[in-house]
Amino acid sequence: RAAGGPGLLILNYSDFLLKFLNLIIRNLKVLLERDLSKERHELLKDQRLFRNRARKHSIETNKRRRQLEEKWKESEEKEQKFREQILLQRKLKHQEATEKFQRSHLATSQRKKGGQRKPENKLDEAQKFQVSGLSSSRVTGR
Repeated sequence: RAAGGPGLLILNYSDFLLKFLNLIIRNLKVLLERDLSKERHELLKDQRLFRNRARKHSIETNKRRRQLEEKWKESEEKEQKFREQILLQRKLKHQEATEKFQRSHLATSQRKKGGQRKPENKLDEAQKFQVSGLSSSRVTGR
């Protein structure tokens, strides 16, 4: 027993318990902080990994989108050239029909004599021109 009486012993024991509990709490805090720093480090590592993956997927998506847009553009250009060719053929047929009509309604004295070209020749020539125009645009890469 302590010289100071029984109250002094209880005070010392409670001080001991308090110091012991503080020591345990401090040690737990250190352990928890270590675990938290490990966790924080792992989270940052995962974030970097996911950001890199997202960037990679975004680049791939943009590349695919540009390829699709280019494909659509080429398809539209091809369709436009096809329409222009059809319109040119119609125009030539109309022009040839008009010329044929006008020739047939001229007096025989006003008709030209000599070799005239057949209507098919103009149409064939226009088609050849269109085809050569298409092939030259492919060669030049337009």
